[in-house]
Amino acid sequence: MLCSTLGGTLERHSDGWRWRDGTPEPRVQDLNPNGVYNFRCTKAGGGQTYVEVPVGRAHDDDDLAWCKVYRRGPDVDAGLARNARAGSDDHRVGGRGAYFVPIEDWDAHWSLVGPIGASWLAEHEADILGRARALGWRPE
Repeated sequence: MLCSTLGGTLERHSDGWRWRDGTPEPRVQDLNPNGVYNFRCTKAGGGQTYVEVPVGRAHDDDDLAWCKVYRRGPDVDAGLARNARAGSDDHRVGGRGAYFVPIEDWDAHWSLVGPIGASWLAEHEADILGRARALGWRPE
């Protein structure tokens, strides 16, 4: 078993998601880190692509602590802050800079981690939560 959710009633096995009783659940898909972390990518000289991991996230989110070994970019300058007030969508504004993780390293790291949870379509949620309750799950 790789991971579980809903109080352990839904488990990820090598062949997909299964209920605790072994019944396959094809409506459940893997939740991968790249679906959770949606950071900006930037290109540097030579065409190298980097994932910009905000410093605050790397310090506050244990799953991102490994990014702190990479080069840290400068804090945002006043020009970017001024643009943000004018309607720009720059995630770095007000931040403390970012760690620049080569995209190859980002992809290699998360390919070793595997799924970090489960996802399903909203139309299946009532059925999935009902099945989890029948197997002993109780929402907190």
